[in-house]
Amino acid sequence: MQASWRADHDKLTFIACMPSSLASVKAGECDAPDRMIGDVNLFLSPADEDEEGCIGELELMIAPKDSRRQGYGRATILTFLHYIQLHLDGLLAEYKSKLGLDKMKLLQLKVKIGSKNDKSIKLFESLGFIKIGESPNYFGEFELVFEGFLDDERTRSLMDRYKVLDFREMQYHERVPLSAILH
Repeated sequence: MQASWRADHDKLTFIACMPSSLASVKAGECDAPDRMIGDVNLFLSPADEDEEGCIGELELMIAPKDSRRQGYGRATILTFLHYIQLHLDGLLAEYKSKLGLDKMKLLQLKVKIGSKNDKSIKLFESLGFIKIGESPNYFGEFELVFEGFLDDERTRSLMDRYKVLDFREMQYHERVPLSAILH
């Protein structure tokens, strides 16, 4: 799925793996299937109010129940936000080229979370996302948007605050998944 999504201009996926010693980060070992704990995705879609703008929707999944509430979800989102911030121009260039547009800007980052998933809602609120409404939408979800701008100072400040000390991006190759190694 990650390989097929990488070919799409409007999706970005990272596989989250268990932390490893940065001195021993090796593709194929640190990101082996038994070390994978979840993923984080970005879906870009056109903004209704601005034809040269897009909305980025994030999704996070930490699959093993014993890996939840350990800080891995927060670290995954923070490193993903940092990656998006560092590579935003390239991501938007790819997105706009497939749409045949000359300009493109990211207007908003948002998440949709089931109304009963209090832990996930609190996680995203702790990172600067705010609820759009007081009650869930038709599908029983709250929509939260990232308040303010996504910039280097903000992502690094959040990473420092939550002790996400470092991460390593492993480039995607045919047999090696793109993984963020978190600490």
